[in-house]
Amino acid sequence: MRILTVEPGPAFSVADVHSGWVKAFQDLGTDVRNFNLSDRLSFVEASLRDKVPEEERGRIAARMVAEQLRAACFDFWPDLVVITSAFFIPPETYDTIRNRGMKIAVLLTESPYEDPFQLGIAARADIAILNDPINLDTYRAVQPNTWYIPHAYDPEKHRRRPPVADLVSDFAWVGTAYPSRVEWFEDINLEGLEVVLGGNWQQLPATSPLHRHLLHDPANCLDNEETVDVYSSTRASVNLYRTESETGFQQGWAMGPREIELAATETFFLRDPRPESDEILRALPSFTSPGEFSEKLRWWLAHDEQRFDAIRAAKAAISGRTFVNNAKSLLGRVENLN
Repeated sequence: MRILTVEPGPAFSVADVHSGWVKAFQDLGTDVRNFNLSDRLSFVEASLRDKVPEEERGRIAARMVAEQLRAACFDFWPDLVVITSAFFIPPETYDTIRNRGMKIAVLLTESPYEDPFQLGIAARADIAILNDPINLDTYRAVQPNTWYIPHAYDPEKHRRRPPVADLVSDFAWVGTAYPSRVEWFEDINLEGLEVVLGGNWQQLPATSPLHRHLLHDPANCLDNEETVDVYSSTRASVNLYRTESETGFQQGWAMGPREIELAATETFFLRDPRPESDEILRALPSFTSPGEFSEKLRWWLAHDEQRFDAIRAAKAAISGRTFVNNAKSLLGRVENLN
């Protein structure tokens, strides 16, 4: 099978998910080419600077890059186009590709938060893959070929490594610092702990006390590869879901990518509870407030044996959630398309 994979726009977080899928398709022996959407968008936007109004630059760049995507499809003529995230692909691009007989699968990574927008994307594809099935019936009303495939890990990348001296900590977290998360981190008790925070912290207010814990300049973003070093060098972490979303779409059911990656790297963490993680990762403690988290974190840091037992159980529980298994599942469903 010939597969053209299309990157998401961001070069962090979801880009790691995309890379996992690409590698899995390669490992399965398919003929894969990757369309570097992120680099192309950055280049075109830079070339448009001072030439078009700033508020129009992103939209114009997306349409220009969409022309390049169509050309890539007609040059390679894949059996399947797999688009990760898909927020930057104009609607008519889907129609053009599908009208030429190429199938499109979209990997929708932002459920449930962006479901109102993602529904329109799913409707234009041949098959839609969700990272959370909480609104699955709503999707199937517009796209019958919608399926839940859980987040995954790459055993070669997401594995325990020797700790890095400069990254050793009692507590570490990597992710996007949405305002709700910033408020939560400012409310927990980190006194006396060695703390490392990284990821996308560009919007952190200049007055926040969290600056002293940042691993890097907030204007930058932590590389996905270095994230595994952070996990391997800390005693504990946390999975914390954001609350920023369309009204009524804050609550999810499924585990997020960080939970799977943390468990795969044998990193102990406390869970922001969700039904799937309550079932699969029940060996790890959950919390419902900053105060409860602070108390539980210190208890677990003081009990090494219990902490090690919990993370060993968590790793075993997610052992089958690999990108290769996910890719097999997707390709099997594509073969059943009309």
